[in-house]
Amino acid sequence: MAVGQEDRENLLGGAQCLELEPTLAAHNVGDTAMLADGDDDLDLPQPSRTSPGSSRDAPAIVYVAATTAALGGLLFGYDIGVISGAKGPMRRELDLTCSQLEAVVAFLPLGACLASLVGGNAIDHYGRKFTIIFNAFLFTAGSLTVTLSSHLGVILFGRFMLGFAVSLSAIAECIYISEIVRPEKRGMFVSLNELTITVGILMAYLVNYMFAATPHGWRLMFLLSAFVAVAQGILMFFMPKTPHFLMLCQREKRAEAAIRRLELSHNVRQTMTDIRLGIQEASSNSFYSVLCQNKDNMASRLLIGFGLVFFQQFTGQPNIIYYANDVFYQVGFCDEWSSTLASVGLGLMKVVSTIVSLTLVDRIGRRKALMGGISMMMISVLGLSIHGFYTDSQSSIHIETCSDYGRNATNQAHLFLPRNESAQEFSVQFEDSVRFANQACRHSVDDSVFFRYAAFGALVLFVCAYSFSFGPITWVLLSEIFPPAVKGRAMAFATSLNWLGNFVVSGTFLQAVQILSLGGVYFVYFILCGCSIAFVYFLVPETKNRTLEEISKELRLK
Repeated sequence: MAVGQEDRENLLGGAQCLELEPTLAAHNVGDTAMLADGDDDLDLPQPSRTSPGSSRDAPAIVYVAATTAALGGLLFGYDIGVISGAKGPMRRELDLTCSQLEAVVAFLPLGACLASLVGGNAIDHYGRKFTIIFNAFLFTAGSLTVTLSSHLGVILFGRFMLGFAVSLSAIAECIYISEIVRPEKRGMFVSLNELTITVGILMAYLVNYMFAATPHGWRLMFLLSAFVAVAQGILMFFMPKTPHFLMLCQREKRAEAAIRRLELSHNVRQTMTDIRLGIQEASSNSFYSVLCQNKDNMASRLLIGFGLVFFQQFTGQPNIIYYANDVFYQVGFCDEWSSTLASVGLGLMKVVSTIVSLTLVDRIGRRKALMGGISMMMISVLGLSIHGFYTDSQSSIHIETCSDYGRNATNQAHLFLPRNESAQEFSVQFEDSVRFANQACRHSVDDSVFFRYAAFGALVLFVCAYSFSFGPITWVLLSEIFPPAVKGRAMAFATSLNWLGNFVVSGTFLQAVQILSLGGVYFVYFILCGCSIAFVYFLVPETKNRTLEEISKELRLK
């Protein structure tokens, strides 16, 4: 009987209600069926804020499901962080030019940008859970493609696949998690995804350090993420669907069971009514017609989302991650081991800051966390700018972040040249070039030890401030401000700008440093941090302790 009822529900749900159910699922349509469901489309349950159980901790199934979904964040962080240590050995082994190296870095955000444009439909039509499982496959395929290839074009395709998965992961997991937790816990649980991103970055830096001197070590760096992806795909298959998806597919009995199982509300009927009304309102028009007609004040919501993701990228964070080793070289960590080890310390501080944000975001609110963190970012990039200008004016050595000259003649992707002397005029053999590079770096910082450690402190402050504010809070807000039936597409639409910005910022960093100097680039970030504070102050709403329906209603009336 259970199977027959489920079949009838599937027919009601139509093509949108894609099922992914293991054999476990056939036992009954009540609580146990929840574990077997493959989450799909639209939006989810919103707990009643006045629920009598709102002060209790979330049930175990919520922690298990949220943690499993957040493994995608681990893969996200690992795949954006690993390139920092892998690109040097990759460049030497494959004899890449600076432009080719930039392409390897930039193809991940390029793939992510495309995924943001087309992935929203998949999330809304096939569901959060199915998308997360599909992402696990993409992560695995992309990792193996990069690992096994020695051809630049194939490696770029692998990086593109990883970027596609990273973007879908960021959207689907945040929506999934936001839909299975109560309002007073939502900020913390959605921030869990950002925490796993920072842990992934830290893991990447540790792996970079471990395999820095290993032959073909960069291949091992990329390979390791495949094991996590396989584990997530298997585990996610057994996680519950969200009540919103079940309501969308007209499976109201199972939606009610889901609300009770996830302990989203004690006023279950009212919660189901709220969800039903939200779905009916948002699904009455397509996303693009809603946008063009500015229905539900969608233009203002997208402005908030676009502004958040724009400033998240153009305040400089991508280059701190992708080019961490290079930046540490610039501030005086004069060999590959020391710069990689410094990156590990940076990754550790990023994790600690994200944990602090995770515990405070539902107490102090989104706006305060954003403005406080961005203010610290602004101070840190000003310090980095001053350091860059000071070093540039005091040193007789010009430090190139990358140079095509002699790329086979040194053991690192940096070349140090005397000022006013061209690469063609400065020809050295392998051993002499390595010795000169290290001596030049040490000479450039010998007379500015204070500035060296001040710059390191500023880098740490920047990463901590970003991980407290823009890192987690942007994704929390994006999962909250859009109406139910179009949330996946709206969030993907906003995220596409995020990844386009990431592609532009990371793909032009080396040229920007050559044109403006490192100090000039950081001063641009300083100005943009100031603009982002004004944006948050005037436009970003406070969503702390509000249900998704309440947030949507407030934004609709603005």
